[in-house]
Amino acid sequence: MTREPITAQVAPDIAALVGLPGSRENLPTPALVLDLDVMESNLSAMDRLLAGSSLTLRPHFKAHKCLEICRLQLEHGAAGFSAATVGEAEKLAPLGTSVLLTSVLASETNIARGADLRAHAQDVTFVVDSVPVAQRLNAALEARACTAGVLIDIDAGRHRAGCASIPAARELAEAVRRSSALALKGLQFYAGHLSHLHDPQRRAEGHAQFRSDLARYREALSEALPSSPIISGGSTGSLALELEEPVLTEMQCGSYALMDVEYLALPYSPGRAGWPFSAAVTVQSSVLSGNWPTHATADAGDKRFASKYGHPPRLTRVPPGITLESASYTPTGDEHGRLDFTDPSPPQPGARLECVVPHLDPSINLFDIVYAVSGETLIDVWDIAARGC
Repeated sequence: MTREPITAQVAPDIAALVGLPGSRENLPTPALVLDLDVMESNLSAMDRLLAGSSLTLRPHFKAHKCLEICRLQLEHGAAGFSAATVGEAEKLAPLGTSVLLTSVLASETNIARGADLRAHAQDVTFVVDSVPVAQRLNAALEARACTAGVLIDIDAGRHRAGCASIPAARELAEAVRRSSALALKGLQFYAGHLSHLHDPQRRAEGHAQFRSDLARYREALSEALPSSPIISGGSTGSLALELEEPVLTEMQCGSYALMDVEYLALPYSPGRAGWPFSAAVTVQSSVLSGNWPTHATADAGDKRFASKYGHPPRLTRVPPGITLESASYTPTGDEHGRLDFTDPSPPQPGARLECVVPHLDPSINLFDIVYAVSGETLIDVWDIAARGC
């Protein structure tokens, strides 16, 4: 695939940094930084893991919201993308690839937006979890003289959305069968609650229950499902277990491409502690003040880091005179963070540091652009196209 950069519009002084050796140290901070070499390694690692398996990959766009990263994932064999919102699906339209909208559309406004996407030839598949939602989606598609595939969303244990029982799923399947504009393509069975279980044994037990529940639903709906149904779900956190005993046909992993502190704090799988993926995205910050012997203040605060499970940012680069082993970083306000250290030399104002973000998806959503680097050189600047969508 020929890749045409989607380069963000930036000030001339920033554009002038592209290609200059050492330009990584001259970014306007706080800056979201993407290490292209690490990301390429992550994408290649996923290629190797899925090679020869029955699984296809439909990465979640919500992880990074960047079209240029999508293009790289397509080059690495992604079958299309998962979108959490209709706004994300709209932003994906220029890529001309298939999209699975993984959240139920319920409001009339969002159903209309989804139907408009389909009417404009976007290859979009929807999920439904109730008869009324399916009927309203069908009516919206009918009004636009188009049809769409749907997956029946099944509650896999989170009690957030999805059919909560086999009778409810059967009733919904029958409603889809009777509809004029919907075609049942399979099931969505997403057990996101398993992804961040720190105990590998508990995660394995949860996945065994997940497999058992999915088998029951597949059997109960076998007459309504196509001969080779799509069974979509999974995440970076459940990848190892799914590879051991696949029950899905496609994985919705998103974080694998960039990773974060919260995933890297977990063991990858029972018997294997190390992840096949590494952290590819950091926030670069500048020291503002270093007037104290044991800490300094930098310019990346709570507005730049999101944490879901309480992990702080993890330092990967520190100013001269400071060692990684002696230092830690904590957001202490909207715009400020505190660099603590035990080394005897406080950093100078303007010195740079970088941290892996605690939780990837909402942290990236805090930035308009990402600086793509290779080593110490700025290669390009990309839009976070779906920020806020």
